[in-house]
Amino acid sequence: MRGTSDDPADTVATRDLLYRLLSNAPRDTQAICAVMLEHPQFSYAQVGEEVGGLTARAVEGRMRRLRSTARRMAAAGKITAPYAFAVQRNKQAGAT
Repeated sequence: MRGTSDDPADTVATRDLLYRLLSNAPRDTQAICAVMLEHPQFSYAQVGEEVGGLTARAVEGRMRRLRSTARRMAAAGKITAPYAFAVQRNKQAGAT
């Protein structure tokens, strides 16, 4: 799994987070995430083509719903938001 950390604990935590998040996600969303992890340089259009002809807009919508689900799960304590996400949210909160 690609990541920004060489710490094995971070890798395990990221895999656990992805498993929890994707375990109840629709199959097409799971496929989109698999392609994005394998080919991080792909555009939404390329990802959509790879998973069976989805448009870039459809891929974007699936990812938006997945992020929304992740936020709800984090707020409910079902998952812990990754460090980078938490830092970004804290910066945004401080900017307002």
